[in-house]
Formats: sequence, structure tokens, C-alpha cells
Amino acid sequence: MTKMILGVVGGGVLGYLWYRAVGCSTGTCPLTSNPYVSTLYGAVLGILMTSATLSGGKPELFQRLAVTQAAELATQTGTLILDVRTPQEYTQGRLPNAVLLPIDELSHRQGELPKDKRTPVLVYCATGRRSQAAARFLTEQGYTAVQELKGGITAWQAEGRPVAR
Repeated sequence: MTKMILGVVGGGVLGYLWYRAVGCSTGTCPLTSNPYVSTLYGAVLGILMTSATLSGGKPELFQRLAVTQAAELATQTGTLILDVRTPQEYTQGRLPNAVLLPIDELSHRQGELPKDKRTPVLVYCATGRRSQAAARFLTEQGYTAVQELKGGITAWQAEGRPVAR
């Protein structure tokens, strides 16, 4: 919120400075001939630029779930629990009923994913980096119910949740 306010104020100041520096000497330019319009225009641009910067330019199309939410989703019938770690990590411990599909094999093993792209998918890795990339990939492929376990299996274990071996 603070960054958004700074964007509005900063944009407004820049709009006003633009009016003072460039201005429209003939009075025919609708944006720079009036200090109020220039300031408002700058504030709007500040909002747009700040919101684009804060969201990374585009919104994520998947949800990041805390362990409690992920545990609830994992118990629902029909949910695919997708482990995108390496086979070695998988054998050391995994979420119950998880299916291994390493992230580096995900693109060429898409045929192993559910045909119904509305299937709930819970993606996880060790800490969340790889699972976020996998979740982005799945949403780009048209999956509409993708969730990612925030903090990965590390967070899962830290909360004392069961791990299959």
C-alpha cells in the first residue's frame, strides 16, 4: 500500500514538473496546458506503473497455499499431488499419494497429466522455487485449478505433517 501511495504522489509530482518544464505555451495541448490535468495524468501513470511493478508485470494464475490449506486440498478426492523434485529427493520423503514428475521432465511428459484441465493440482518441491515454475507452466498449458504449496515439503515437515517414504 505504501508503494502504491508513493507511486501516486511521485507520478503527480512528475506530472506537475512536466507541466512546469514543458508546458504548452500556445495553450492548445490538453495535457500540458493545465497544471491540474498534468498532475492528475502523472498520478494515474504513477498508479499504473506501480501496480505493474508490484505484480511483476503479470498476475499469477495459480494460488500459493499455506500448509494447512494444502493439507485440506490433498485430502480431497480427485486432487493430483505433483512432486516436481528429483527422484532422489522423492525417495527421501514425499507427501502422501504424491506422483513424481521432475520439473526438468515436465514439458515432455505432459501425457502423464490429467486430460481434464479442471482437475485440482497441488504442486510442490523442496522449498517452493521449482513448484512455482511448474505451476506457471501448468497454467500456461490450460490447467485452471493449480495450487502450489508455499514453502514446499520443508514447510510441510516443519508443521509436523505426515511424509511417505
